[in-house]
Amino acid sequence: MSTPHPATYNDGVLAEMQDMLPPEGLVLDPMAGVGKIGLVAQFRSVAVDLEAEWVSQAARRSAKPVKADSTALPFSDASFAAVACSPAYGSRMADQYVPKVAPRRSDGTRMSYRLKLGRPLTANSGAAMQWGPAYRDLHRAAAVEWLRVLRPGGTLLLNMKDHLRAWILQPVTAWWWQMLADEGFRGPLEVRAVLAGGDQNTSRARAKGLGTINYETVARFERPQEG
Repeated sequence: MSTPHPATYNDGVLAEMQDMLPPEGLVLDPMAGVGKIGLVAQFRSVAVDLEAEWVSQAARRSAKPVKADSTALPFSDASFAAVACSPAYGSRMADQYVPKVAPRRSDGTRMSYRLKLGRPLTANSGAAMQWGPAYRDLHRAAAVEWLRVLRPGGTLLLNMKDHLRAWILQPVTAWWWQMLADEGFRGPLEVRAVLAGGDQNTSRARAKGLGTINYETVARFERPQEG
């Protein structure tokens, strides 16, 4: 039986990415989970993830699975026409809580990468990191690698979503856009908003009368042409 993933691409994000991807050339999903980018970039996508249980499912979605670290990609410089990625958002999905022998009533509605995987995540996994300095350091290192393997003029598509902590907006998306520009990408050249259906964590927050963010974005960047 396949190990389920708690945060695969939603259909709206996939549709926007399909429309924004270049029509030809290899596409890299460097934090792929189960590799759903393969559904919209059939037979030309490479799915990279640290968790073998998830990335091994990518072949079913017409993607080539590669178990690897996004901060140390095993690919040559300028080898991809596009990078399409939905990194973890740094939200409560990164919680490491595991129910006790006698679970609490709320445990049945909890959702996290750790709970779905059924074990601790691999070291250096962004999915195990809450929004903060460690999250930012790891993803900046990953972005350097994405720029390296993307050919000049190539496209980067980033799916991202903000979240609230104690009623305060965490500016995850704005940080990503500025960081990518700082690391040498041009953009965002285009931004599309997609309605977010939410997950169990979102449902629990709404049930408590807490605020939620009901949309996510797909932003297009590119690696500048050389010279």
